[in-house]
Amino acid sequence: DPHTFTNLRKMALDITIQKTSIPAPHEKVVVCIVAFYVTLISILYFLQLTIEQWKLIVGFVVNINLLFFYGAPLSTIYTVITTRDSSSIHRPTMVLNTANAVFWTAFGFGVLDWFIIVPNGLGAILGFVQMVLRMVVPCRENEFGLSSADGGGAASESKGDMDLGEDTSATPSSPSVMVDDSN
Repeated sequence: DPHTFTNLRKMALDITIQKTSIPAPHEKVVVCIVAFYVTLISILYFLQLTIEQWKLIVGFVVNINLLFFYGAPLSTIYTVITTRDSSSIHRPTMVLNTANAVFWTAFGFGVLDWFIIVPNGLGAILGFVQMVLRMVVPCRENEFGLSSADGGGAASESKGDMDLGEDTSATPSSPSVMVDDSN
């Protein structure tokens, strides 16, 4: 059917030329990072370097990337120290990033590769700093028992109790359990 082919061609063209801008700012960052790595690998390929030169250049570039990754919580650490509120530290992410850094650091020591040990060791240290801050600095929680990093939202913490503009005292805790008291 030629009509179906025309629709598929139009859809493919719309996707590839992207008539609309990329919806999320982080997608632009991802595209730039991918373009950077593709360009770097292409240049390294055409320079016809030895394997040791490849390892050195790629090792430095990836370590810079890892430092950005593990350095990202620095702003959160600063926020926790200045506000004396550890609710901005997302516990699952903190635990997984720290575990990742610890395991890669251990692997780096196992193969004695400083390109693995240094950035991952720094990531492990920053992860442990976050864990200590999370345990020592109090976490302000909203009325639902959730911190802002765990899905509670920052609006309720800045205003105290959440004001929904309605009386919720008579509302049952579960919408599926409604009792009719009119009898």
